[in-house]
Amino acid sequence: MSARNPGGRIWLAHLTIVTRGILPLAFTLLSALPLWAGSASSAVAVKRIVTLASSFSRQPVPPYRQVRQACGQDALCAARLILASQGKQARLEKVTHPTTNSIRRVESLPSITRQHSPKNNVLRIRLERFGRKANTELLAATSHYKTVHKTTAKILEIDLRHNRGGNLKYMLRVAAWFTGAITQAIILKGNGNQAMLDIPKPPQRFNFAKIRLIVGKDTASSAEIFTALLRVHASAKVIGARTYGKNYLLRIIAVSHDWRLLIPSETVLVPGTTLKGGIIPDRPL
Repeated sequence: MSARNPGGRIWLAHLTIVTRGILPLAFTLLSALPLWAGSASSAVAVKRIVTLASSFSRQPVPPYRQVRQACGQDALCAARLILASQGKQARLEKVTHPTTNSIRRVESLPSITRQHSPKNNVLRIRLERFGRKANTELLAATSHYKTVHKTTAKILEIDLRHNRGGNLKYMLRVAAWFTGAITQAIILKGNGNQAMLDIPKPPQRFNFAKIRLIVGKDTASSAEIFTALLRVHASAKVIGARTYGKNYLLRIIAVSHDWRLLIPSETVLVPGTTLKGGIIPDRPL
């Protein structure tokens, strides 16, 4: 993922699982799929790209007639023309096609890469991503502490300084262990529409006396949302440096087999705090 747009690649595939009211699930999922028949350089592909970009974007998109006149049936040309109208947050990127080994590596990457107890009653973990097994790894970390110290940790410190975002659905599941079920915890605003995201009901809740979140300039995307949710709903203290400040979603539009266009779309809001400009910590580390 780009250093200036962390977490952007995984938003679209998982956002629609928990979103209500902004776009029908079927349309959103289909919008990421290539719809050309045998050739990416077709009038159908060009019209599809312009239509989707117009529905997603917060910025004006060149009209189809203008794009067709400039690019003909060249979908990649159309994507580049749209990109020029969208500002620095949008990007056109070459698709890296995964191999079996790379898929296995991604699936096996742990969410928690380090854990230790700097002093009695404190468990510190380094949460680098929101992977499929993040909840299981959290339970294992707390169980390990109890086994070693013969007591449960009273204070949990979560180091998010290297977490540049990740799977939104998995993030909400992790947040639920600290906040419990919360309806309308996140607001998405875009193109005159508004949608709400809920934090799901967890199998159980952690019961730490204090929660501290360590953040920095590379804490971004869903990691920032996680920080905001725990600050508002779990009374977590935030320490460190101001976070990246990614308060928008990136919508993915397939251009061809080898290219895709990423368009800034809905603004993300967490009632009770702000993501724009980055989350300001309660105190430095």
